[in-house]
Amino acid sequence: MTLELAVVAIVGSLLLGTLVSLARLSSFAPLRSLAAAYVDFVRCVPLLVHAMFWYFGATELLPDAAKAWLYDRDASMIAGSIALIVYSAAFVSEDIRSGIRSISRGQVEAARALGFGFLRTFVLVILPQAISGGDPAADRPDHDHHQEHQHHADDRRGRTNQRGPAGAGHDLQDRRAVCVRDPVLSDRVLAADHARHALRALVEGRRPCLRSSANTGCRS
Repeated sequence: MTLELAVVAIVGSLLLGTLVSLARLSSFAPLRSLAAAYVDFVRCVPLLVHAMFWYFGATELLPDAAKAWLYDRDASMIAGSIALIVYSAAFVSEDIRSGIRSISRGQVEAARALGFGFLRTFVLVILPQAISGGDPAADRPDHDHHQEHQHHADDRRGRTNQRGPAGAGHDLQDRRAVCVRDPVLSDRVLAADHARHALRALVEGRRPCLRSSANTGCRS
Protein backbone atom coordinates (compact mmCIF):
# COMPACT_ATOMS: atom_id res chain seq x y z
CA MET A 1 0.00 0.00 0.00
CA THR A 2 2.86 2.36 0.76
CA LEU A 3 4.46 1.83 -2.65
CA GLU A 4 1.13 2.28 -4.40
CA LEU A 5 0.52 5.51 -2.48
CA ALA A 6 4.02 6.76 -3.35
CA VAL A 7 3.63 6.03 -7.07
CA VAL A 8 0.20 7.65 -7.25
CA ALA A 9 1.42 10.70 -5.33
CA ILE A 10 4.53 11.15 -7.49
CA VAL A 11 2.70 10.83 -10.80
CA GLY A 12 -0.27 12.94 -9.69
CA SER A 13 1.85 15.71 -8.15
CA LEU A 14 4.00 15.86 -11.30
CA LEU A 15 0.96 16.27 -13.55
CA LEU A 16 -0.80 18.77 -11.30
CA GLY A 17 2.44 20.64 -10.59
CA THR A 18 3.09 21.00 -14.32
CA LEU A 19 -0.36 22.49 -14.87
CA VAL A 20 0.06 24.86 -11.93
CA SER A 21 3.50 25.98 -13.16
CA LEU A 22 2.04 26.74 -16.59
CA ALA A 23 -0.75 28.68 -14.93
CA ARG A 24 1.80 30.71 -12.96
CA LEU A 25 3.63 31.56 -16.17
CA SER A 26 0.43 32.43 -18.01
CA SER A 27 -0.13 35.91 -19.39
CA PHE A 28 -3.73 35.79 -18.13
CA ALA A 29 -3.56 37.67 -14.83
CA PRO A 30 -6.54 36.05 -13.00
CA LEU A 31 -5.23 32.54 -13.76
CA ARG A 32 -1.75 33.52 -12.65
CA SER A 33 -3.06 35.01 -9.41
CA LEU A 34 -5.20 31.94 -8.70
CA ALA A 35 -2.23 29.61 -9.18
CA ALA A 36 -0.04 31.80 -6.96
CA ALA A 37 -2.71 31.79 -4.24
CA TYR A 38 -2.95 27.99 -4.45
CA VAL A 39 0.81 27.59 -4.07
CA ASP A 40 1.09 30.06 -1.19
CA PHE A 41 -1.87 28.60 0.69
CA VAL A 42 -1.01 24.92 0.27
CA ARG A 43 2.64 25.36 1.20
CA CYS A 44 1.71 27.14 4.42
CA VAL A 45 -0.60 24.34 5.63
CA PRO A 46 1.07 21.24 7.14
CA LEU A 47 0.65 17.92 5.39
CA LEU A 48 -1.07 16.39 8.43
CA VAL A 49 -3.80 19.03 8.22
CA HIS A 50 -4.30 18.21 4.54
CA ALA A 51 -4.64 14.49 5.33
CA MET A 52 -7.12 15.09 8.14
CA PHE A 53 -9.19 17.47 6.02
CA TRP A 54 -9.47 15.13 3.03
CA TYR A 55 -10.29 12.10 5.18
CA PHE A 56 -12.54 13.58 7.89
CA GLY A 57 -13.80 16.84 6.37
CA ALA A 58 -14.11 16.47 2.61
CA THR A 59 -15.84 13.08 2.81
CA GLU A 60 -18.60 14.53 4.99
CA LEU A 61 -19.38 17.14 2.35
CA LEU A 62 -20.14 14.49 -0.28
CA PRO A 63 -23.66 13.23 -1.05
CA ASP A 64 -24.77 10.03 0.65
CA ALA A 65 -24.42 7.97 -2.52
CA ALA A 66 -20.87 9.19 -3.14
CA LYS A 67 -20.00 8.70 0.52
CA ALA A 68 -21.30 5.10 0.46
CA TRP A 69 -19.34 4.39 -2.74
CA LEU A 70 -16.19 5.84 -1.19
CA TYR A 71 -16.43 3.86 2.06
CA ASP A 72 -17.14 0.65 0.16
CA ARG A 73 -13.66 1.03 -1.28
CA ASP A 74 -10.43 2.11 0.42
CA ALA A 75 -11.34 5.60 1.60
CA SER A 76 -8.05 6.10 3.46
CA MET A 77 -6.05 5.33 0.32
CA ILE A 78 -8.05 7.76 -1.79
CA ALA A 79 -7.95 10.53 0.82
CA GLY A 80 -4.22 10.05 1.41
CA SER A 81 -3.50 10.13 -2.31
CA ILE A 82 -5.44 13.36 -2.77
CA ALA A 83 -3.72 14.98 0.21
CA LEU A 84 -0.24 14.05 -1.01
CA ILE A 85 -0.96 15.12 -4.58
CA VAL A 86 -2.42 18.48 -3.61
CA TYR A 87 0.37 19.18 -1.11
CA SER A 88 3.32 18.00 -3.22
CA ALA A 89 2.08 19.66 -6.41
CA ALA A 90 2.62 23.10 -4.86
CA PHE A 91 6.32 22.37 -4.38
CA VAL A 92 6.73 20.56 -7.70
CA SER A 93 5.17 23.48 -9.56
CA GLU A 94 7.78 25.88 -8.21
CA ASP A 95 10.62 23.56 -9.22
CA ILE A 96 9.23 23.16 -12.73
CA ARG A 97 8.53 26.88 -13.03
CA SER A 98 12.13 27.74 -12.12
CA GLY A 99 13.34 25.13 -14.61
CA ILE A 100 11.18 26.59 -17.38
CA ARG A 101 12.44 30.10 -16.68
CA SER A 102 16.05 28.88 -16.96
CA ILE A 103 15.54 27.66 -20.56
CA SER A 104 16.62 30.11 -23.23
CA ARG A 105 14.08 31.34 -25.71
CA GLY A 106 16.33 30.24 -28.55
CA GLN A 107 15.50 26.59 -27.89
CA VAL A 108 11.80 27.29 -28.27
CA GLU A 109 12.45 29.18 -31.50
CA ALA A 110 14.61 26.30 -32.77
CA ALA A 111 11.81 23.83 -32.04
CA ARG A 112 9.33 26.05 -33.89
CA ALA A 113 11.76 26.23 -36.82
CA LEU A 114 11.78 22.43 -36.95
CA GLY A 115 8.01 22.43 -37.28
CA PHE A 116 7.10 21.53 -33.69
CA GLY A 117 3.80 22.80 -32.36
CA PHE A 118 3.25 24.13 -28.87
CA LEU A 119 2.45 20.72 -27.35
CA ARG A 120 5.41 18.91 -28.92
CA THR A 121 7.73 21.77 -28.04
CA PHE A 122 6.64 21.69 -24.44
CA VAL A 123 6.70 17.88 -24.04
CA LEU A 124 9.89 17.14 -26.00
CA VAL A 125 12.00 20.27 -25.43
CA ILE A 126 10.87 22.35 -22.48
CA LEU A 127 9.53 19.86 -19.93
CA PRO A 128 12.55 17.46 -19.82
CA GLN A 129 14.95 20.35 -19.31
CA ALA A 130 12.65 22.00 -16.78
CA ILE A 131 12.48 18.83 -14.69
CA SER A 132 16.24 18.25 -14.76
CA GLY A 133 17.04 21.94 -14.31
CA GLY A 134 14.61 22.39 -11.45
CA ASP A 135 15.99 19.43 -9.49
CA PRO A 136 18.86 20.62 -7.24
CA ALA A 137 20.25 17.10 -6.96
CA ALA A 138 20.63 16.82 -10.71
CA ASP A 139 23.25 19.60 -10.86
CA ARG A 140 25.22 18.55 -7.82
CA PRO A 141 27.67 16.12 -9.53
CA ASP A 142 28.53 18.61 -12.27
CA HIS A 143 28.91 21.33 -9.67
CA ASP A 144 31.24 19.18 -7.57
CA HIS A 145 33.24 18.22 -10.66
CA HIS A 146 33.53 21.89 -11.63
CA GLN A 147 34.68 22.82 -8.12
CA GLU A 148 37.29 20.05 -8.13
CA HIS A 149 38.54 21.07 -11.58
CA GLN A 150 38.73 24.71 -10.49
CA HIS A 151 40.64 23.73 -7.34
CA HIS A 152 43.25 21.80 -9.35
CA ALA A 153 43.53 24.63 -11.86
CA ASP A 154 44.08 27.20 -9.09
CA ASP A 155 46.62 24.94 -7.40
CA ARG A 156 48.55 24.44 -10.65
CA ARG A 157 48.40 28.15 -11.43
CA GLY A 158 49.76 28.96 -7.97
CA ARG A 159 52.68 26.57 -8.43
CA THR A 160 53.44 27.95 -11.88
CA ASN A 161 53.55 31.51 -10.56
CA GLN A 162 56.05 30.60 -7.84
CA ARG A 163 59.59 31.87 -8.35
CA GLY A 164 62.79 29.95 -7.73
CA PRO A 165 63.87 26.31 -8.05
CA ALA A 166 61.20 25.03 -5.65
CA GLY A 167 58.36 26.20 -7.87
CA ALA A 168 60.05 24.81 -10.99
CA GLY A 169 60.57 21.46 -9.26
CA HIS A 170 56.91 21.18 -8.28
CA ASP A 171 55.86 22.06 -11.82
CA LEU A 172 58.20 19.43 -13.29
CA GLN A 173 56.89 16.80 -10.87
CA ASP A 174 53.32 17.60 -11.92
CA ARG A 175 54.22 17.20 -15.59
CA ARG A 176 55.99 13.90 -15.00
CA ALA A 177 52.99 12.64 -13.01
CA VAL A 178 50.72 13.54 -15.92
CA CYS A 179 52.94 11.58 -18.33
CA VAL A 180 52.88 8.54 -16.04
CA ARG A 181 49.11 8.60 -15.52
CA ASP A 182 48.29 9.23 -19.17
CA PRO A 183 50.98 8.25 -21.71
CA VAL A 184 48.86 9.65 -24.55
CA LEU A 185 49.43 13.17 -23.22
CA SER A 186 53.18 12.63 -22.84
CA ASP A 187 54.14 14.13 -26.21
CA ARG A 188 51.88 17.14 -25.66
CA VAL A 189 53.34 17.80 -22.22
CA LEU A 190 56.93 17.55 -23.51
CA ALA A 191 56.06 19.82 -26.44
CA ALA A 192 54.64 22.36 -24.01
CA ASP A 193 57.90 22.10 -22.01
CA HIS A 194 59.91 22.82 -25.17
CA ALA A 195 57.83 25.88 -25.99
CA ARG A 196 57.87 27.22 -22.43
CA HIS A 197 61.64 26.88 -21.97
CA ALA A 198 62.40 28.22 -25.45
CA LEU A 199 60.25 31.28 -24.81
CA ARG A 200 61.87 31.87 -21.42
CA ALA A 201 65.34 31.53 -22.98
CA LEU A 202 64.50 34.10 -25.67
CA VAL A 203 63.16 36.52 -23.06
CA GLU A 204 66.30 36.14 -20.92
CA GLY A 205 68.60 36.46 -23.93
CA ARG A 206 69.91 32.88 -23.80
CA ARG A 207 70.17 30.28 -26.53
CA PRO A 208 67.07 28.08 -26.55
CA CYS A 209 67.64 24.50 -25.47
CA LEU A 210 66.61 22.05 -28.20
CA ARG A 211 65.96 19.15 -25.86
CA SER A 212 63.41 18.60 -23.09
CA SER A 213 64.39 20.00 -19.72
CA ALA A 214 62.95 16.86 -18.17
CA ASN A 215 65.82 14.80 -19.64
CA THR A 216 68.69 17.31 -19.73
CA GLY A 217 70.18 19.93 -17.55
CA CYS A 218 68.67 22.90 -19.34
CA ARG A 219 68.05 25.90 -17.14
CA SER A 220 64.35 26.57 -16.32
